[in-house]
Amino acid sequence: MRKVSVTAKELAQLAGDPNVVVCDATVLRADGELWSTVPGYDNFVAGHIPGAVYADLLTVFSDVTAQEGLPDGLRAFGLPSVEQFTDAARALGINNDTTIVSYDTVQGQWASRIWWLFTYFGHTNVFVLDGGFDAWKAHGGAVETGPAVSRPLGTFDAHPQKDRLATKQDVIAATTGARHDVLMNVLTPEVFRGEIDSDMPRKGRIPTSINVPYTTLTKADGTLKDDDDLRALFAAHGIDGTRPVITYCGAGIGATRNALALHKLGVDVAVYDGSLIDWTSDPTLDVHTGEPA
Repeated sequence: MRKVSVTAKELAQLAGDPNVVVCDATVLRADGELWSTVPGYDNFVAGHIPGAVYADLLTVFSDVTAQEGLPDGLRAFGLPSVEQFTDAARALGINNDTTIVSYDTVQGQWASRIWWLFTYFGHTNVFVLDGGFDAWKAHGGAVETGPAVSRPLGTFDAHPQKDRLATKQDVIAATTGARHDVLMNVLTPEVFRGEIDSDMPRKGRIPTSINVPYTTLTKADGTLKDDDDLRALFAAHGIDGTRPVITYCGAGIGATRNALALHKLGVDVAVYDGSLIDWTSDPTLDVHTGEPA
């Protein structure tokens, strides 16, 4: 097993350690719209884990040029360049030996996105807070308000691990059998089958995909299911670790939640960062609907 998370109790024991950076990565939906999102900074100011910093996934830790050419209302979270990511990490006071703990105030997918980004850029000492902000408060953790306290500029250097990223060409190869990866759609069954409008250019899924919604990975309290339960969940979909997995969702956020769980179990996994926004925007690529054959 690989350690990918810390409990609220473990995080509390790290309080005051200058080599630990806690990152609130929350992004919120605006007006209840699926793809209309706003930074969670105001939410951060209203209450956060003491000493935490805010990691802005909308503009600072994403390549905003990924929005160009998309239909109105769609938002992509493009992988930032090495230079952009390095600057963003250093601005939060992060060094290569820093322990990073990410959390959010929603379902954990934003915290997982920060985890995936740092692991992609070569940082191994990064974890998510299991259960997020709710778990912290349930443990009795203190809540701080106001802006983040600035930290000294960090010295982080990025070392991309390209096996953690799947390109469109990698996914095409997986659909044809040229690669042996399992394609895992992490959205709801209704979106997977193309039964509801997901605001994508086209409804449906990438051919040959299986469906393991990221919401099925957690217990009622928002913490990840126990290892045996996760293993059984994936095994029910034919995932036993003998084949690598490529996860995808709408915009590369929820996909990182499944990637985290699979990585925890020792499964080789990459994230298709462009996900359905990228795939369904290309009219030359097939999209399947209905139940899989």
